[in-house]
Amino acid sequence: MGFMDINIGKSIRRNWRTYIIGLDIVSDIISLFLATAITVYIRKNLSYVLSVPVSFLWKLGICFNITIICIAMLVGVYRSVLHNNLSQQYLLLCKAYIFTIFFIFFLALIAFGNYFPKKFTLLYLVIVPIFPFFARLILYQFNTMMQKKGYGIYKSLVIGDEASWMRMLERCRIFPELGYKVVGLIVWGRDAQQNDALNSYDNLPVYPFSSLRNILESCNIERVFLSTSRILDQDDGEIFAACQEHKIKLKVVTQEAEDMLRFSFIRDISGLPLYAPERKKIETVKRIIKRLFDIIFSVAAILLLLPFILFIAALIYAEDRGAIIYKQKRALAKGRNEFNFYKFRSMKTGADEIQQEFYKYNEASGGLFRMEKDPRVTKIGKIIRKYSIDELLQLFNVLKGDMSIVGPRPLSLADLDNITSANSMRGYYALRANAKPGITGLWQISGRREVHFREMVLLDLYYIENQSLLFDLEIILETIPVVLFGKGAY
Repeated sequence: MGFMDINIGKSIRRNWRTYIIGLDIVSDIISLFLATAITVYIRKNLSYVLSVPVSFLWKLGICFNITIICIAMLVGVYRSVLHNNLSQQYLLLCKAYIFTIFFIFFLALIAFGNYFPKKFTLLYLVIVPIFPFFARLILYQFNTMMQKKGYGIYKSLVIGDEASWMRMLERCRIFPELGYKVVGLIVWGRDAQQNDALNSYDNLPVYPFSSLRNILESCNIERVFLSTSRILDQDDGEIFAACQEHKIKLKVVTQEAEDMLRFSFIRDISGLPLYAPERKKIETVKRIIKRLFDIIFSVAAILLLLPFILFIAALIYAEDRGAIIYKQKRALAKGRNEFNFYKFRSMKTGADEIQQEFYKYNEASGGLFRMEKDPRVTKIGKIIRKYSIDELLQLFNVLKGDMSIVGPRPLSLADLDNITSANSMRGYYALRANAKPGITGLWQISGRREVHFREMVLLDLYYIENQSLLFDLEIILETIPVVLFGKGAY
């Protein structure tokens, strides 16, 4: 029994993120049920006239509860429970509540017109915020208590120099909810004989690089951070091999990674994940769920948008009688899983043959090609590009299994050839190929043309590391205003 208890304890520690998110959802469900019960009780017992049956109020309240839970999922309330402090969680909860108010009144007016139960709805909206806010406070305190016992805490080792250590340690102090407990530092390039001058830093033990493997094993390290990307230029693969051998996640914190924290979707020390041990059962379940979601979503979208797709096809053909569909070989990294990428043609016929001539006007870097006033774009092409209508045919790519609804942006083979050594992130940009390409993703909702190639790579790798159905739904929701307002597109 003791052995089973130890295994269960290890399993809970390893999957604490899943457990705490589940607790958060359950606590909200209970909170909303209590709010509904109190609202129904007040309307039933403290009103002289009740124009609708109590059973109807219960059904309406349950519909409101489901709406709140769904919107909370879409705006990232539950994904943030381990990565945000209490104030940030409350801000997201307020965002979900505001969206809920508009959504509930909109649906109620459509369903009931002027006859919907206004007093019940208003009373519900006044009472309902109290319980989830209070429940979140209790859960936050519970999570803090459990972190002190080691749940959701990752013993971390930082490899770098004194200047980069300071930034990394400060980040861990500012965001304790991330759960990174630094237990030691390694001086890059220092051997045991040189270590006498510096055997501790900020009350943390400092080790020579030669003792890396011993420390990983003796200290039960779960995360290794390279606090400066300069190490990648000099390391011969020793760090990567050691982490792979001990199944320890390895990340490098670059200046670009620090800058990524300006994006509201990034809720972590957004280092570049160089290696993560595979968890086959969990990854298999995730892939199955994601594929089922992609099939259902793409089929529904195609059926819903089919008349519009045919209308756009007619407009493209009417302009210059050329091909309607544009087909191009694309991939996430050079030589990795190339596929035929479909979209509505937005350029003049033969645009690909002369693209090499336009690279000298490229306004982007790395594997991205941007030219705001590209003379090859047709009149209808400008419109469908601005509102991402040309991307609709990628739904068929999703149905085929070449793409996913959410994932890294695939690049043309010509653009991949345009990636220089200065922009390849030392070749680690190819880690994008660890996921399926997507119609939308973090790059698309973060500004597109305002985001450079290296930042796009980091956004993609952050998504791959944190991929989940909740995160996909959040990205899809954020894509809607980006498409409607043509943000970052031309």
